[in-house]
Amino acid sequence: MLYTSHHFSDNFCKDFIDQCRADIDSGISINLVAMPGAGVTFFLRSLSQKDSKSYLFINSFEMAEFSRKEFYDQISQKLGISKAGSSLNEISQAMIKKSNQIGRLVIVFNRLDRLEEILDQNFFDNLRFLRDSNRNKINMIFVSSHPLIETHGHQIKDILSLIAKTEYFTGYEDQDLIEVYKSIDKQKIDQRALRLAGGHLLLLQVLMRCQNLNRPLSDPMVKLVVKDLHNSLTPKDKKTLVSILAKNNPSSIHNLINMGYLKKSSDGYIPFSPLLQEYVNSLGKQHLPIKEKRLLKILTQNKGKVVPKETICDYVWSEKDGIISDWALNALIYRLRKHSAFDSQNQTIESRKGEGYILFEN
Repeated sequence: MLYTSHHFSDNFCKDFIDQCRADIDSGISINLVAMPGAGVTFFLRSLSQKDSKSYLFINSFEMAEFSRKEFYDQISQKLGISKAGSSLNEISQAMIKKSNQIGRLVIVFNRLDRLEEILDQNFFDNLRFLRDSNRNKINMIFVSSHPLIETHGHQIKDILSLIAKTEYFTGYEDQDLIEVYKSIDKQKIDQRALRLAGGHLLLLQVLMRCQNLNRPLSDPMVKLVVKDLHNSLTPKDKKTLVSILAKNNPSSIHNLINMGYLKKSSDGYIPFSPLLQEYVNSLGKQHLPIKEKRLLKILTQNKGKVVPKETICDYVWSEKDGIISDWALNALIYRLRKHSAFDSQNQTIESRKGEGYILFEN
């Protein structure tokens, strides 16, 4: 799961490690929520090093495809079962044996939310069966970028039967982030990069390779990381973030605080990195050209309904006489879909063959 054998210091993430150890000692399974790329796996490695329990890391990033077979084969392999395609009962027996040998087995599922296609009632039932094979000695930690209880609300009973508590990893303190970075790269840390990273490991890594820290978002890799962090937010949380930056003080900001996107300052709450604020502000400054703007308006006015091609053409090209070609309309749809100002709307335009186009809210 990790590519380092570094042993972390006694003070590394001490308070949060103590909290997670207390959860595990109480016998509960938890959902550990962290921003994508924050580096939570290094925290988990430190947790496992400072604990007498045995940790088994199941990593979605090691799967060739997101299938049940790949998932259970990885569990089997890391339990030491030699054959592929082991049954659930065989995996259960191996877990019982291992947990009895070492006293307690902690199974960490890294980025379970990436396995969206296989997360159903049967999947959760199987995980509960494996945990309950020796419930007093088996804990599970489910790592995800959003609380599973919120993203899978339709399966709330299944999730609650597995997860007793949600813990939030909100990023590293500077000293802890320096220790993580030095475990994988001996390069001297630039203090400007450290400040801009805001406790986020992947952002620090790309900033350390950035040629111009005076304008870091001009670097494609830095911008990509910040964009991905913004895109990982739900539409509601994106709107809340915009309101915070506009000093509108929205009532519900707990999600952004819990996940580490917002941090307390003397000025109220601000984004964890000034680069996130700069990126969000830049989206608001990008305006749609007139035809794209008209197209978005007519689709928005009829959101969820098919808008005929003729209606779109009459509205968008109102000052032009004659017939508008399908090519011109298709090209306009393509430009709107690709425009960054539309991307920030969290909406999807779908084609209805022979009819027209429809706008959906994601």
